[in-house]
Amino acid sequence: MKTPSLAQWRVGMILRGLRADRGMSIRAAANMLGTNSTRLERIEKAGNQKVDPGTAAGWAFMYGASQQVIHELEALAKRTRETDANGWESI
Repeated sequence: MKTPSLAQWRVGMILRGLRADRGMSIRAAANMLGTNSTRLERIEKAGNQKVDPGTAAGWAFMYGASQQVIHELEALAKRTRETDANGWESI
C-alpha cells in the first residue's frame, strides 16, 4: 500500500475539519459536493487519492471556508499531483 504524502494528509485533514465544522456526515457532504462518499472518505483519510486543485478549492468554497483556507487547499492539492509512485514529493 502506498504511503500518503504530507500534502495528501493535510488536504484530507482540512476537508474533514471543514465537514465536521458543518456537522455533516460523509454521505451528506458527498451529495452536496457532487461526489461519492467512498471517494470523499478516502481523500479525508489520506488514501491513495490525488485531488484536482480546482476541485479541492471548490469543495472548500462550498463548505464556506475562508479565502486563505481555499488557497491553502488549492496549493496542497497541486502538491498531491507531484508525488511519485512511492508517495515522495518532488523538491
